[in-house]
Parts: sequence; C-alpha cells; structure tokens
Amino acid sequence: MVGGVEEKLPVFVADMEEPCLLGLDFLVQSAACVELRRMQMQVQGETVPLILKDAAEYVGAP
Repeated sequence: MVGGVEEKLPVFVADMEEPCLLGLDFLVQSAACVELRRMQMQVQGETVPLILKDAAEYVGAP
C-alpha cells in the first residue's frame, strides 16, 4: 500500500547496484512527485516518507 492506495502490480527484478522498490511505470501512472531533499514523495495527494534501506525494517515472506 502506498499513499492509501493498494494495487497488485507485476514485479520485475533486475540485478542492480542500487535497490529500488517502486518502478518508474508506477511513479508515472500515479503522477508521483518525488522530493529527494525532503525525503518524501506525493502520491495521489498524500505525502509518503522515503525510507533509506538501513533505516527500514526488513519484512520477509513467512
């Protein structure tokens, strides 16, 4: 769930140096506005914090 919106989207995994959770297709489709200096983004009118990998809690499959 992002910004109060829950969607099931296909996930594609690429071998990259930098981790990324949201794909560009989702960001464009939802008209997201990413504010890196403020570490937040606007998604469908709601502000969502951007969380660095080291600060995030790992949630894995059971």
